[in-house]
Amino acid sequence: MVKLQGTAPNQVPTNADLGSLAYADHDNVNLTAADLKLKALSKTKSQTAVDVFIYDTSKDSDGGAWRHRTQHTSWYNEGASNTRGSRKEFPAVAVIVAESNKVTIYDGDDPSLPMWMVFNTIGIFGGNSYNSCAAVNGILVCGTDGGWGAPYCNFPADFGYHQWNSAVKTLNGGGIADRHVYTPITEVSDYLVNTTVNDVAMTVLPDAPTDPATGLPVPTIAVATDGGVSVIRDDGTVVDITHTVQTKVGNVVFREADGALGYSIGAAIYNNGRIHYDHDLPMADVAKGAYFSGANSDEYYTAWDGDTSVSGRILPQTVGTSDFNSLADGSVAGPGGINRVDPDPTTPANGMVAYTTSTYNTGWMPGSIKLAALADTTAETLSGSELVTDGTFSDTANWTEGDAGWSVTGGALVGTAVPTNKYVGQSISSLPAGTLLTAVVDVSSYTTGDLKITLRDEQDGTNETVVEFGVDGTGKFAATILTTRTNTWLEILSVGNTTMTIADFSVRLAEPDRSVNGNGLAVYGSITKTAVATGADLVAYSGFNTATNYLEQPYNSGLNFGEAGDFCMMGWVKASPAAKATQDKP
Repeated sequence: MVKLQGTAPNQVPTNADLGSLAYADHDNVNLTAADLKLKALSKTKSQTAVDVFIYDTSKDSDGGAWRHRTQHTSWYNEGASNTRGSRKEFPAVAVIVAESNKVTIYDGDDPSLPMWMVFNTIGIFGGNSYNSCAAVNGILVCGTDGGWGAPYCNFPADFGYHQWNSAVKTLNGGGIADRHVYTPITEVSDYLVNTTVNDVAMTVLPDAPTDPATGLPVPTIAVATDGGVSVIRDDGTVVDITHTVQTKVGNVVFREADGALGYSIGAAIYNNGRIHYDHDLPMADVAKGAYFSGANSDEYYTAWDGDTSVSGRILPQTVGTSDFNSLADGSVAGPGGINRVDPDPTTPANGMVAYTTSTYNTGWMPGSIKLAALADTTAETLSGSELVTDGTFSDTANWTEGDAGWSVTGGALVGTAVPTNKYVGQSISSLPAGTLLTAVVDVSSYTTGDLKITLRDEQDGTNETVVEFGVDGTGKFAATILTTRTNTWLEILSVGNTTMTIADFSVRLAEPDRSVNGNGLAVYGSITKTAVATGADLVAYSGFNTATNYLEQPYNSGLNFGEAGDFCMMGWVKASPAAKATQDKP
């Protein structure tokens, strides 16, 4: 992962290792993170980084002026060696690379990206298994998952130590030039909640006190550990945030817009299915309730399906196996893609989320969105036909009445006090894993109960997918289904004591709805998906006509906007030459 320092010391992630890292190509030191031009270094650097932080000192509180006031320090006067480059001055742009067994600072002012300083696993940065790093105002902090806490190095003040879970710090009295000398000094100090650190983040609060040793505001440091989050406040105190049930925190970040503290937490490191944001930093230790409760934080997002009450939730199809590999300013990354979150703390339903993956990009979706579709990258031809034989129930030969209570009669499916999980079903064409379907049921009379659809590998075979419709009266009800293995048998089942009449039942191939609603578009006929331009990832949908080839979202209650229900529909349309000529006529 590469992290760029923004206008505040926060991080914007891009998946990378050092093989694809690049340098800052610039003519002066007044760069912004957006100005950094990344160029491949695979020919010159072969290390694989576990974390990379691009530290632009022009974003420090004094614009990086501290770099020119360090001629008295031990590290400035250190001679060149295999752990120290020849340049004296701290780089204007430093590329800080954490590997499992060392931390290296590269000189980003030089296109060849030479080594400027190395920290080995002894002395100030003693320990092992580095996994994260962050820097601001001349202070570098790293994380180690080997039980060595959070190494801390202050370049303007020329000293460093370990922040551990005891009152013992490893301090080097000789300065940073003696960084590989182990000199333990016992101090009375607050300490981390756990020495296994998984991530670190830094920020400078608006009212931060000035460090007399450096003349710079003191940063606030957040440390994600196996025991919770430890916040090293700018007054030197340490406060801990812990949860019951599970305490392991994988990622931590300070959000640039408002300084909110965000962290991911879950059953195992890098299996962090939930994100918490706290708007105010704690003044004392906080022992919260269960980590899966949104009531314990100001904002809460989850990768786990089923938490539909949470506005702006992060959907499982985006992050794959509910893993969060990285948490950064306004972004959450997982194996399936990147999630951008733009919350509205005052009115959570107005918050927005955007999903970017290798197969689609939603753009910003507000909390009350009804549909986000047709933004895929796969060029293909969609062919949609009815998968149900005799969906109007005109012939009992097409349906198997597996249990008493259901009756195919008179052109309808009649259910009378049907017990739970009693079914009617039929064989269907083989549906491979990963097939998205939309099912619609038309209820002509209703007394009580509900329905669900089940796909199996064969009649009486293993249950693959069960989706409930939510029938609560007469009318049409829709459900979207994603198969997870090959299926050849389809069933309609009762939920509860079901008494209703079904006039029509339809199942078709669907194009996905990427919004929280997940109401896919049914495919009718043949629709072509081709790149919008040569070399483009985004595809356009074409081949429509009103009779046979079209996409349709089945009716659902979310489309009931009401008499005063304002709504907006947006999209890109490219007219054919003939249509454009007609439009251009006076």
